[in-house]
Amino acid sequence: FTTTADSGTYTIKIIANDTSTHQNINSTETSTFIINDTTFPNITNLVPTTDTSFNVSNLVEISINVSDETGIDTVLANLTYPNGTVEQFTLTNGTDYPTKFNYSFTAPNLLGTYNLTFIANDTNNNINNTEKTNFTVVDDINPTVIALDPVVNSVFNVSSIIEVAV
Repeated sequence: FTTTADSGTYTIKIIANDTSTHQNINSTETSTFIINDTTFPNITNLVPTTDTSFNVSNLVEISINVSDETGIDTVLANLTYPNGTVEQFTLTNGTDYPTKFNYSFTAPNLLGTYNLTFIANDTNNNINNTEKTNFTVVDDINPTVIALDPVVNSVFNVSSIIEVAV
């Protein structure tokens, strides 16, 4: 062969045979060499896209596509909260999408920018931790008033104590 993508140890045996009538010298040499996988997993299609906003309590899909010639061992996401806390999630995939790894995250009641670093490790322990994105958790839903007390057009005496509740 001239090239291989398969990692491992290879042995080659070379045999030289002189079939002429005057020398008939035979010689054999054996050589062993190792091919190592040094290619990092490829990470694409980062979700959420950079600078996406989510409201408090929204479900945030955290996902990437990962490919590698030798196989994927582990896919993680490090999430850094606006207050500096770091949480790590293991991303999983399904049989219908063998290269898509994801995790569902519920946006907490902590407003600000969340930074994500993705980590993909192949079966030969090559690690890609260079892909990053971020998203922002906001609170842009106005409160809803469901009852007013006193009711509209209520009449009171001058000496009445009025209790106001919303």
